[in-house]
Amino acid sequence: MSTAVSIICPYRDAAAFLPGLIANVRLQSHPDWELLLIDDGSLDAGPDLARSAARGDQRIRLLRAPARPSASPQLGPWWPRNVGLAKASHGLIAFLDVDDRWHPAKLQRQIQCQVAVGAQISVTGYARFEFGGDKLIS
Repeated sequence: MSTAVSIICPYRDAAAFLPGLIANVRLQSHPDWELLLIDDGSLDAGPDLARSAARGDQRIRLLRAPARPSASPQLGPWWPRNVGLAKASHGLIAFLDVDDRWHPAKLQRQIQCQVAVGAQISVTGYARFEFGGDKLIS
């Protein structure tokens, strides 16, 4: 079983979150990943920040979700996630929201456990922290 992971992260108007997200993914102790950043119609500087990050790291791939149908402008996050799924290079898929962060060993620990038990799918828990800080809320 290959342990390479495609991390799917859609974003829209998330310039405030993208630098932290990208830095967080780069801290992963599991090195075999690609980060698919899917722009879902941003009007801010997010796409520029993503392009800048991708220039320095070939593991970061930039995608753009097609315009949403005018009859359904409020489609959920599945719309850009499906773009990422269609373009993912690896069999293991992880979803990461642009305003979330992972423990640096998250992928390594999860994949080791998944391989050890032969699981086809796995999920992890989460904790909430103060915005911009390290104080655990719950």
